[in-house]
Amino acid sequence: MEEEQIILRRELLGEDDLITCALCQRVVARSDARRVTGAEVGSPDAEYLLVCSTCYRQLRAEEPVEPELTE
Repeated sequence: MEEEQIILRRELLGEDDLITCALCQRVVARSDARRVTGAEVGSPDAEYLLVCSTCYRQLRAEEPVEPELTE
């Protein structure tokens, strides 16, 4: 259902800033997506894919960056 809404928004409103994560299928803003090679996510035929920041952190085993507190 969510994918249908995205398609409609793209076609009717010209919005092209939303993408679907190649791994979890969650819809995120293009500016929040990360680009990874297809080989990293098990799609060797794809040159690169866009994934959400959560999946990207899991791929890279990164910890979320906490903002520094100034006193």
